[in-house]
Amino acid sequence: MKKMISSVFCSLIAGTSCANSSVFSINVPDLPKHGFHAKNLLSADYGFGCNGGNLSPAISWANAPKGTKSFVVTIYDKDAPTGIG
Repeated sequence: MKKMISSVFCSLIAGTSCANSSVFSINVPDLPKHGFHAKNLLSADYGFGCNGGNLSPAISWANAPKGTKSFVVTIYDKDAPTGIG
């Protein structure tokens, strides 16, 4: 999961201008080294066998490219039973 998030942000960084002397960085301190634990999964209200705490990781960033108005974060769950993540 962490690799997926890193890939998304690397794609975002690749499209930024090199004129910006500050490095754009992303921080996800709550994301464990090997992905989410069961305690972080969606609650049973969402179905699909979920039984976690429905926790959202904190995400922060610094030095966004000039003119940035918004960010998009997407996460794909390859283990989801629907096949659509």
